[in-house]
Amino acid sequence: MRWKMSRLFLGICALSCLLPLGCAEEESGDSNSSVAKESADVADSKQQREAAVVDEAEPPAPPKYTDEQIAAGKQLAVEAGVAVKEDADGNVIALDTAANRSWVGDYQMQEMLVFEELTSLTLEGPDITDTLAPRIAEQERLTMLALRDTQIGDEGLKEFAKLGRLKIIDLRACPLVTDAGMESLAGMPELRAVRLVGGNVTDAGVVSVLTLPKLSELDVRNCRKVTKSGIEAAAGKATLRVLKIGGSAINDDVLQVVAGMSQLRSLSLDNCDITDAGVRSLAKLPLVELTLYQCANVTDGGLEVLGSYADLERLTLRDVGAKGTALAKLAHPEKLVSLNMAQLRITDAQVALLAKMVHLESLNLSETELTDEAVAGLSQLESLKQLILTQTGISEDGAARLRAALPECEIRTE
Repeated sequence: MRWKMSRLFLGICALSCLLPLGCAEEESGDSNSSVAKESADVADSKQQREAAVVDEAEPPAPPKYTDEQIAAGKQLAVEAGVAVKEDADGNVIALDTAANRSWVGDYQMQEMLVFEELTSLTLEGPDITDTLAPRIAEQERLTMLALRDTQIGDEGLKEFAKLGRLKIIDLRACPLVTDAGMESLAGMPELRAVRLVGGNVTDAGVVSVLTLPKLSELDVRNCRKVTKSGIEAAAGKATLRVLKIGGSAINDDVLQVVAGMSQLRSLSLDNCDITDAGVRSLAKLPLVELTLYQCANVTDGGLEVLGSYADLERLTLRDVGAKGTALAKLAHPEKLVSLNMAQLRITDAQVALLAKMVHLESLNLSETELTDEAVAGLSQLESLKQLILTQTGISEDGAARLRAALPECEIRTE
């Protein structure tokens, strides 16, 4: 009997121990369900909030210009003879009034500037003034702006501070642009190239432009107020790769300064008062491109410096006091892709010096004394894509033979 009571007692104890465990498991299950439900509620709430944010976001801005305005702008450009370039989607990305000498005025351009994808704008002529500057400044995608021979001045340049993507500005022959305008350009940090040919900028203006952090090209040809002092300032600009200078103030002393600019890859000397000695001082520059234009005192003796340029690819010797015999001194004639010897006293005999230029693509021999005797040598330049022979002694028959020998080359004789 005692044994049976013991078994009963043990059974009751075991049952009493199991009951709390069952309750604990049930409570745990309820707790997990609650946590899952709360998590789901939180997720739903988050999604609702995110959806609300999307709903509250501003709708995309409508196009600035209607299809009708764009169509009218294109038609006006075509009628005015303005060169228009479109991308693959038919968006106008470039306008150029200089290509066809289609001078237009402020009013016409107001009607034409209706293309949101415009990245390049070239305007030429005295009917473009500061009045148009605010409208130009609205073309926020512009990366290149050329205003040649216009009446844009310093006040207009202030407007262009809004063009945050502009990399190239060309202000050639703009007489109203002064040093004050250069201060405005200095506030445009994306500018890489500043072209001021024939302007009224002085050394002080050059110093302002040199503060641009990414400046790689400076063109101050025929800026008569830019002197040796301005070039000395440019010598310290480490990012500068292209320098174009010219005018009577550029002499052999200035070239001594340029000779120390080891950062340069391209140099243009235009209408300078320089001699062979000055040119020879440039021997250590690592030039890829060299231009000498209307430098009457430079002869083949000075051009022997060409033997120092191991990487020269583009060479212009135009209207200088040489005959072209210095081409024999080229270190690597096979690297040349472009050669301009227009208005040079080159003869038929010198054409033989071109034979080693096996990669030459562009050749300008206009206004020279070449005759049909040069045709055989020129016919060997199979890489040519463009050959300019205007105002030479080459006959129509000679030109026809050249076209037959170089069918892939554009040959201009008129």
